[in-house]
Amino acid sequence: MVAFFLASLLVVPVAPASVVAISRVRPISDGSRSLVKDAVQRSQTVQRLMDELQARDIIVYVDLTLDLLSDRGKTSVVTAQSTVRILRVLINARLDPRQRIEVLGHELQHAVEIAREDGVGTDDTMRELFLRIGYSTGPKAFETIAAQNVEAQVKRDLGLWTGKGR
Repeated sequence: MVAFFLASLLVVPVAPASVVAISRVRPISDGSRSLVKDAVQRSQTVQRLMDELQARDIIVYVDLTLDLLSDRGKTSVVTAQSTVRILRVLINARLDPRQRIEVLGHELQHAVEIAREDGVGTDDTMRELFLRIGYSTGPKAFETIAAQNVEAQVKRDLGLWTGKGR
């Protein structure tokens, strides 16, 4: 039986590691997996953001949280290495499901903004970026017109969604 199993491994083709696609946007809970899946199905804008992130040197972990009492969403830098930068996106779980998708689009736009800038890999460099391309909304909070526009576009996408496959 063991010999048969080992022989079957020799017959099954295995794709080289360079061919295997690894998702750059990684939900870390059942709730965030459902959110990302729904967002991609219902919004071409979210799909476009996911596609762009897939081509960048960035990994975005997405989760829902109850800790964001006043915030709707938040993007932060976790770490940066020479080959990859890691971000964390938190979405307020208290929002209704439709708003969660809109805010996910908004926060993914912030991730794209970070991904487009090679030197952003710390809180300080992220702050410098957002002060350059956006504006401050609090001591550690920033906003960009692009993210606001994306959120509005995702809202329009959701209004057009018929529930049929894309």
